[in-house]
Amino acid sequence: MRNTLRIILLPLFILAMIAFLVIAFALVFTQVIGLVTAQGQWIDGAYEALARPSIIAAIIVGLSGYAYYTTIDKGDVADD
Repeated sequence: MRNTLRIILLPLFILAMIAFLVIAFALVFTQVIGLVTAQGQWIDGAYEALARPSIIAAIIVGLSGYAYYTTIDKGDVADD
């Protein structure tokens, strides 16, 4: 069962991470361009359009990463 979950959760985690990084990069890059070109509308527009999706993607990354981590066999861990 754990192996099946691991097979499902790893690609989900990777896709969520890629989505989060793309959205966050687009947000920051658009705001930097807006700052350099003195376009305040770009800064506000990028925040309004991309802030929530990036936060949602970050939450999905965290949850799927935790779920994947719990499926990894730890084995016998010796106390040092």
